[in-house]
Amino acid sequence: MALHVIQTSCGPDAFSKISTIRSADTAWQTLKRKYLPADTGDIDNSYLQYADLYRAVLEGNLIAAKDFFVSQPEAVRKAITYKGETALHIAVTAGRDAIVEELARRMSVEDLEIEDGDGYTALMKALVYGRSKLVSHLYPSISWNHDLVLAEKVRKVANLLTRAIYTTNLDLALDLIKKYPSLTLALDDRGESPFLALASVRPAFRSGKRLVCWKKWIYFGMHIDQPAPSTSSEIRLSIPNIENGRQCNQVVTIELVPAVLFRHLVSVTVRKYLLVPAKSIISNLLGIKQLYDMKKIHTQSKVLLSCMCKEIQASLIHTGGQLENIGGVYDAINRAVRNGIPEFVYAAVELDPRFLENKYNNSRNLLMLAVLYRHYKIFRHIWNLDMKNISASYVDRSDNNLLHMTGMTEDSTIFNQISGAALQMQGELQWFKGVERIINPKIKEATNKDGLTPRELFTKNHKNMMEKGEKWMKDTSSSCTVSPSSYGFNSPFLKI
Repeated sequence: MALHVIQTSCGPDAFSKISTIRSADTAWQTLKRKYLPADTGDIDNSYLQYADLYRAVLEGNLIAAKDFFVSQPEAVRKAITYKGETALHIAVTAGRDAIVEELARRMSVEDLEIEDGDGYTALMKALVYGRSKLVSHLYPSISWNHDLVLAEKVRKVANLLTRAIYTTNLDLALDLIKKYPSLTLALDDRGESPFLALASVRPAFRSGKRLVCWKKWIYFGMHIDQPAPSTSSEIRLSIPNIENGRQCNQVVTIELVPAVLFRHLVSVTVRKYLLVPAKSIISNLLGIKQLYDMKKIHTQSKVLLSCMCKEIQASLIHTGGQLENIGGVYDAINRAVRNGIPEFVYAAVELDPRFLENKYNNSRNLLMLAVLYRHYKIFRHIWNLDMKNISASYVDRSDNNLLHMTGMTEDSTIFNQISGAALQMQGELQWFKGVERIINPKIKEATNKDGLTPRELFTKNHKNMMEKGEKWMKDTSSSCTVSPSSYGFNSPFLKI
């Protein structure tokens, strides 16, 4: 780890001197002999005087780092690498938790906001490297002036917010969006808004994770917030969260349903064994801590989405629907449909039903996209709205209608994630038949600009899949019977 960090901190010239060295100590001494005495003219080499501190931080030597801070207190805010990184930047990059905590105590708010040569604060580095625990140490110590954020640091804070969302550090994301709701559609350095980022993180939503039966009982029985005193039958579980040898407990409430024997047995087992020395083992075995963390993220994403939608709605009302960066909203909704996040799409449609009529990629509306990406829940929700007859009659730029969408194969469709061409083909046929039964008969024979009807387009695009499916059927002796529910829809699809 130390050798890797030294190598990545070097420029091309310095790296060439240590590229073949396999020892962090040897690499360090080589660089020290080469560059410390050198006269580099106008180049600022002041960071070289902190070489010993750099080494102590890289190696995680807390005692040596403390001694250095005692002798040179100003070192906490000085650049100790040629990239302009402070000791805090290096400690975060190397994952030296104890040194990060020590530095956070010694540094002022202004010190914590120091940026390296790439424009990253230590907090941003923690997000980039996925150091969630370090984020919790750094963020509470940072405070921005409200006007300063809105006037000068919008892009930088948007970077922080989108990164927090992508790494599912939703505690931080929620705090930022509640303080600065106008950041909802602000663009970061990559041209992405927090709203678009949220539409990209499917695991942050309940629909993004499938659970086996017994885990569902535990998941739906958990309450993230502690409820008020009640006379109902409940169990309060103290779930251990062991970090660095210290244990802190998270309280989770599981409500018992006596009529459900399995759930009752699980609850009794958890209550009995989580309070003994082996509780961490049992908790890990049942996955309760993981389920708690998962549901916490799902709950936070729901609140975060609600806050963002309220901000967009207020902006739409204020501008009479002429939101300057409305394109960012369209992009986010389109991505949510593509990624199969029904919660996001439901919230957007409830926010403004006109989003149903909008044309997205290739002039396709939401209903067409739901079919194209084979997301049944989204399709069903939109279809059951009052505008289904209008939406179903739309055509895209190539005059493809809703039924044509079933004949298109996209890399993002869920069927390409299913092994076995025969199973894929069965799912595709079920979608074609399902949509064909519920649309207006007049559009079944409509042709696109290539002169193809929906059935002809389906046959053309699925020819290879059908051939592979036939070969697969011949090569296997097992049954290929698959229920429609395996593909995200079942018989109710035909009864919409």
